[in-house]
Amino acid sequence: MNYDQQEKFKELISYISTHTIDRSINHADQKAIEENFKWNASLFFAKAIHLAKPKEQELTLEEFNQFKKDYEERSGKQIDIDTLFQKYWLRNVLGNIKIAGTVSSACHTFSGISDFKNELKFLFEEFAEGKEGKEKLPKTEFDEIRSEYEKRNNLVLDEKGLFESRWLSLSDDHVEISNINYYFKPYLEHWEDFQFLAAYKESISVHEDKGLKIIKSDFQELHQTYKQFYTKTASIKKLVEEQLIKEKGEFYYLNFHNVKISYWSTLSDHITAFYWQLLVEDDGFSDDQERVKRLLRQILYWEWSSNFLSHVIDQSKKKFLDAACNLVISESDLDGTESEFKKVNIDGDIGSREVQTLFHSREEYDDFSLNNTDHFELFESLANWEEKAHTTYLHGQSSRDELSFLIKVIVTHDYELEREDTEDQDNPNIYHCRRIFELLEKSLTKPTLLWEIKCFVIMCRREFIPYLIKDAQYTSLAFQFIDRIGEYLLHEDKETIHKKLWSKSMELALFSIRSVVKNGVASMLIFQIYRQLNSQKYDIPYNRQKHAEKLSQKQKVEKEKAVLSLIEDSSLHNYRVHGVSNQFLFPRLFNELVQLFINLPSKTRHNNGTVNFPMLQWGGLSWLMKCSTYWKYKSQFEIKPPDLNTLTNSFFKLYIERVEVTKIEKYNFFEKKEEKGLPLWSEKIERLEYIEWIYPIYFIYKQQKLNSFLEPRFYFDSTSEFYNKENHFTADKLRTHIGVLLQVLRQLVLPSIPYGFEKDEIQEIKSRVEQQIIDYLKSHIKDVPEEGRVDLFDYNKELAFKNSEKEALLPQVARALNWFSGKEQIIQAIIETQDIVKILTIAEWVTSEGVKQKLIEKIQQSDIKAFLEETRWIPEVQQTLLEISKYPQLINEINQVVEFWEKKVSKKNREYEVQLYQTKMLLAYFQNEEQELNSIKEPDSPIHSVRGLSYRDHKQFYRALIRLEKDPKSSYVIFKQLSEQYPQFAVFALNQMAAKINIAKVSDDSKIYKEALEEWKVYSSQQQELDIEALGATFFTNKLYILLKLDEHDELDSVFSELEMPYQLLPDVLEVKIESLIERKKIEEASMILDEAENYHQFSGDEGIEFIKTLKAKVGGIDDVQLLNAYYKRIFTSPPSKLIEIFPEYVNGNRTLGAFLTKEVARAASRMLDKVVSISDIGSEDKYNDIIELGLDSRINPWGWYVGAQSRGAFSDPKNKTTKKQPGERDLPIHDANKELFCVCEAFVYRTPAPAKSHLEKIFNYYHQRENFIILVYDLDPKDKSKKNWQKYISSIIPSAEYPIGYEYEACENVTSLFNYQNSAIRIARSVHENETVIHHVFVNINYFAA
Repeated sequence: MNYDQQEKFKELISYISTHTIDRSINHADQKAIEENFKWNASLFFAKAIHLAKPKEQELTLEEFNQFKKDYEERSGKQIDIDTLFQKYWLRNVLGNIKIAGTVSSACHTFSGISDFKNELKFLFEEFAEGKEGKEKLPKTEFDEIRSEYEKRNNLVLDEKGLFESRWLSLSDDHVEISNINYYFKPYLEHWEDFQFLAAYKESISVHEDKGLKIIKSDFQELHQTYKQFYTKTASIKKLVEEQLIKEKGEFYYLNFHNVKISYWSTLSDHITAFYWQLLVEDDGFSDDQERVKRLLRQILYWEWSSNFLSHVIDQSKKKFLDAACNLVISESDLDGTESEFKKVNIDGDIGSREVQTLFHSREEYDDFSLNNTDHFELFESLANWEEKAHTTYLHGQSSRDELSFLIKVIVTHDYELEREDTEDQDNPNIYHCRRIFELLEKSLTKPTLLWEIKCFVIMCRREFIPYLIKDAQYTSLAFQFIDRIGEYLLHEDKETIHKKLWSKSMELALFSIRSVVKNGVASMLIFQIYRQLNSQKYDIPYNRQKHAEKLSQKQKVEKEKAVLSLIEDSSLHNYRVHGVSNQFLFPRLFNELVQLFINLPSKTRHNNGTVNFPMLQWGGLSWLMKCSTYWKYKSQFEIKPPDLNTLTNSFFKLYIERVEVTKIEKYNFFEKKEEKGLPLWSEKIERLEYIEWIYPIYFIYKQQKLNSFLEPRFYFDSTSEFYNKENHFTADKLRTHIGVLLQVLRQLVLPSIPYGFEKDEIQEIKSRVEQQIIDYLKSHIKDVPEEGRVDLFDYNKELAFKNSEKEALLPQVARALNWFSGKEQIIQAIIETQDIVKILTIAEWVTSEGVKQKLIEKIQQSDIKAFLEETRWIPEVQQTLLEISKYPQLINEINQVVEFWEKKVSKKNREYEVQLYQTKMLLAYFQNEEQELNSIKEPDSPIHSVRGLSYRDHKQFYRALIRLEKDPKSSYVIFKQLSEQYPQFAVFALNQMAAKINIAKVSDDSKIYKEALEEWKVYSSQQQELDIEALGATFFTNKLYILLKLDEHDELDSVFSELEMPYQLLPDVLEVKIESLIERKKIEEASMILDEAENYHQFSGDEGIEFIKTLKAKVGGIDDVQLLNAYYKRIFTSPPSKLIEIFPEYVNGNRTLGAFLTKEVARAASRMLDKVVSISDIGSEDKYNDIIELGLDSRINPWGWYVGAQSRGAFSDPKNKTTKKQPGERDLPIHDANKELFCVCEAFVYRTPAPAKSHLEKIFNYYHQRENFIILVYDLDPKDKSKKNWQKYISSIIPSAEYPIGYEYEACENVTSLFNYQNSAIRIARSVHENETVIHHVFVNINYFAA
């Protein structure tokens, strides 16, 4: 390691040590500690364990074979143990034969039915064959069937066996029969196997609870000898009283379970340490591995004592570690990736429900293969198992308990640093955690070993993680460990600690990554680290806690940004190359990463036909696209260009394939077979916001595939059925696709545009996305099944997502309308549905006052009663009542809904009655009638919620609202009381602040404004679940108003800038902002904001929004003449290219100077044609120029520009080529306010091609900057011939003219329509020449009159 790497390594170890804690609970018994001090109880018990006979538990293979032989002789049955081992029902682990955990559970069940085989056969043969589920029949009928069966088979069925074995239940003279097929058929099919396994289980369990067996005389001799050294040793009698030892015949049994003093939980590590030392000193063992096995046999019956090596001498510690490591590595039960699932699937300590896995493995219908190409991929495969598990596969494998213990001890106690002498005494071999790395190396073919190492590193040896990072072979694996370290982080701000842990780990990892760039490993490591970083990014939690979830998501975003920034900013080398500009790592690996992300497999968790988006893959591809735009990579990408074509095509193809899917391979669980059928669409719109869509959409646009992306193939069948499965599936896909388009649209309106993206292209993409959304809405806003049209926003579909505001699509469309350039088409489509719920939903979310007013007017014109009568479905009527109640201007319509609700709905349940009560109070508030409020009768039904608002307090709330304006002090008192009583309802605290503001308005006391703000700060600091953004516009308006009154304009600007544009332009928010700008004399900024607001709030055809007019009048009335004069001078002395960007759109519409001037010349020509009747009689070019000059000069003169006199400048090309070049006459030179020439317009009358070409050639010599050239052509021919002249001019004359060297012709296009002259006597072309020079050509047909 170099110095920097070493420092990062130390820093990470320190951070892990100081920011993580152990979670192990120490059950120390003070009495045991005292006894240990008195007579070294630990040593005594260790000696007693060493003295005991080996514990009688699982048999060795040799002993097991003898047991089998004896069983076969006794039972007369042959047992196929090879098959039992092949199915892993029996396992040979560390030389002992074990029964798999699930098999053991099955044996327990079998022991309860083993005496009732005849009864089970009867039930199966008579009632279960070919049937599923339960069956119920009269008791008399059952008895008849039973009697016939007994006669037929010459036997008597046991009553106990029938009714006490959970097969049958008797009630109301009926017998109910359980699902025999599912639960008990397998036992019949494997009856003899279970008889044998149950017998083996019983034989190895018979001594389970007795403890360790010690010969009495041996124990007494030990006790007598020991007491000579430790005189306070507890007597044998006392040990018996404490239930540590039990006397039985010639033996004592030592057992630490269920004793009066908890010696084992307190002293187990010390006892085990002494015991291991005794085993080391015992010559009766052939090697240390046998000693370790004996230790496992004797102590693992009690709780694990895995920290015992902390209390042994170093030599003994090394012996244990080496022996344990060799045992684990050589254990064949751990081998095999293909067989591993079969083992772990049936080895958990689980209940009878999972016993079915013995007979029907999930591998029959799901993928449990393991990818062991490297440790990261293997671990991810194992993690996928756990995600699929109902409980767990990998934890609690009963057959491997001893192996787990050994792995834990090795991980916990392996030496951090070991030296091994070599022939070169000055250079010994240095090892770090040698045995852990040995286990890791072997774990590629021992999957559970890798999982166990992970568990114990996280639990006991977290400081090992930096060693993993340092080794490129395990760098990415380390991050999987880091992501599972959560429960060991300090409680204070876990997310922040985790973010820093990731960042510090990434800083260290980059040293490893940069060291393996040449052999292609680096890109794989970044690829894998990215996957781990975002492995849970797209998961949606089941238990939604909005505030905590939002905070957590924000911290995850910050973590991702911090880690990816480290990768993106990393240099290529671990050292600086002097004299060479620093190169970045990322561009070097870019194309390798493209291939890795493209080829990332995407599998659903379960094989049930669900389809969703490969979000992790798409996120990675989008990240690469984003990085390809970085300016800092420009020089490296010029040498090795990023493969954007492959990247973009792959994203496009992946998206289209996913949304156009119609059939999928899936498992039919009823018929138990693979089949191809209709998928189940399960993608959540909520997840879509995590993709940076602006990058793929832009690159797809550049590849001219935008139309295909915007409009994939969605096939709807024309059908007479109201519900069609295929159409329903397609509708779900289309809803998600629209969700994608909404996300694209949202990101296209971001204030900053990525480097290299063109603003005009972004605007075009936005327009096309908007239009596509509009087209979809028009087609699928109503159910018309016979035309193949489905209502994508049907109330039933939207209701399904009522608990997730991000899944209901119509509110998202409404929010997106706030960014739409043209809202009218969508609003019109919604209005035409005459669906009041849809109209109200749009009105709720849209912030444009013009649009909102249009929707409210439509509701006022609607027949509310008819709609309610037709709807009938209570939830939809309820939604109508909830939504319509928000608009005071709809008070008549609200009364109609209330009347309907009261008569036909409210009495059906308490919730409806309460809603009626609330709505009536709201009406009283709208009418500002406190007496009406007092007269409203409270519901009869009681309130069940302990924290719920009482009816009285609910009425108090509306009373305070009514008094808010006319009696703010009384209102304040009520809101303050309610806020203290119900702090969980932020609305009370919000209105308390509003009341305080009104008090301050009356007294004009700034202190009261400050109090209002401070009271809110106190309240919000006490509410951990408070989501500020969810409080809505009222909160921000109040806060902004207070800041305005306190003259805290900088803070006001900061709060305002954090709001999204639609909320900045809300009337109340906007008014406060304008007041602030007026106070600071920022009139120009106020005017610009009001112009934007007017454009935003205006609805097509409206005269204007009143509140905008009022604010404009206020701004216009306080103009500072001197200030305006200064602005005027500053604006009109700007360079022409800058000035045209300042002009409003309506002045000209063009933002490039050449196009702007061309439009002005064309406009002057148009006026000439309109006003001069006898113009066709003029034959002189100069006369036409005079008229053009008059029109053009009068137009541009107010801007400080003017048309100069026809003057000589530069050189024209003489007709006589032998003549020396003379200064040329510039027909219409245009000058700026500083009298600088910035445009030349060359004019001539068109007669033949030769003179025309001459004019084209000489214009280049009039103006040394050679930019902003315009050719003005007067054509005197009649209309029809003029058309031919025009075609000849652009197709022949312009291309064939001789231009100066370096300005040769490249292309020409007809741009008449871009200037909106397509049906006039004026035509415009644009020719492009080398050196990026452009000439605009204005062709005017003077004699344009139609024949």
